[in-house]
Amino acid sequence: MLYMIVYDIKEDKIRDRVRKTLKDLGGTWIQYSAFLIELGTPELQKTMRKLAQLIAKTEGDIRFIPLCKKDQQRTIHLKNRKQVKETSETVI
Repeated sequence: MLYMIVYDIKEDKIRDRVRKTLKDLGGTWIQYSAFLIELGTPELQKTMRKLAQLIAKTEGDIRFIPLCKKDQQRTIHLKNRKQVKETSETVI
């Protein structure tokens, strides 16, 4: 299942660790505090445990948002025309 993982973490050091962890797990960084990552159930559980440990002693919020195929197909991506590259996403 594809997940969008978004997070709001005040501490730079912890936020950087979360970002690095998601990159190391194969996530694609799509916004400053947002990743897309494909995870099966065991990988999802492992990722949640790992990230929960990272934010355990800080104020932090991490959300795992499942994106089904239908949601992925309906995604609209707005971007500055100068930045547009070939993509399968809808770009306005």
